Amino acid sequence: MICIAPLDDPLTLGAAGRPLVYPDQPWERGSGGHSSYPVAEGPIALHHDGRTFVVYSGGHTGNHTYCLGLLAYDSVGDPLDAASWTKSGPVFSYSEANGVYGPGRASFTTSPDGGEHWMVYHAKADRCAGRLVHPYNTTSCFVARMN
Repeated sequence: MICIAPLDDPLTLGAAGRPLVYPDQPWERGSGGHSSYPVAEGPIALHHDGRTFVVYSGGHTGNHTYCLGLLAYDSVGDPLDAASWTKSGPVFSYSEANGVYGPGRASFTTSPDGGEHWMVYHAKADRCAGRLVHPYNTTSCFVARMN
């Protein structure tokens, strides 16, 4: 589960956290993988053109189906209320054709010239058969287009 809370200052919670994401979708529950353990974890917030996005990982990390989900907030309603967010996913998932399995835990940065947004993530080089520690983990990045 992913929670959200107001802050009194950068280091102090202003109130208890409230649930923002509960892993209730099949892709967040490991659908197609060996484990159906529900997971929503590793959120990272992005702000672009007046909108707020939260990218997070869903599904069991030992599954090749571990993937990324997305929340979008359009500045309508209370951002502390889960109903004010639109949830979609998976927005980035495994690809047999490209040899990418279980992509997750995204981070974002900009290119050295500041002209592009890059997404950096980890993945596995095979279906992984439930191994949490995988000998072929990879770190990759690509240009992330903001629509």
